[in-house]
Amino acid sequence: MVKLLRTPCPILPIGASGWALLDKNGNRVDGGNPRALGEIRKWDVERWVMQKFIGGIRSFARDLPIEVRGKALEEISASLDKVDDIDWAEPSIWKPMLRHNIIIYIASSKEISEMPREQWIGREYAFQIPAYYYALKAMTRKRSWDISPEEVIKQL
Repeated sequence: MVKLLRTPCPILPIGASGWALLDKNGNRVDGGNPRALGEIRKWDVERWVMQKFIGGIRSFARDLPIEVRGKALEEISASLDKVDDIDWAEPSIWKPMLRHNIIIYIASSKEISEMPREQWIGREYAFQIPAYYYALKAMTRKRSWDISPEEVIKQL
């Protein structure tokens, strides 16, 4: 069974296929990713957020030159709700974000299917899983790469 921290974010059944972690607007924080759903069930929400998202973002930040880490957090803060603007960021942070699978290029996918309109999805880029958006939102609000899973969950 999935362990849920004290949060308004419910885990609700979505049918016979499994469970979903929802934000306060009913959006799936796991993005419908089957592997993410399995990890949530295997671990717990706190461990999933810590290892996959906070850990992944910290790894991305460690790959940036020390002198640009603070600037990168400012650029992400400015572009968080306009993910397509990230590729205009100085220093250029979008390539490392792509390498770390924090964001993905989706421009060609609109020919295959219509993309939903959510704050973590742009015309050209999207956060790989909405949980990355929420983790970065917590980091930019705190102005620190060092956050806890509870701080991410509060953003939901």
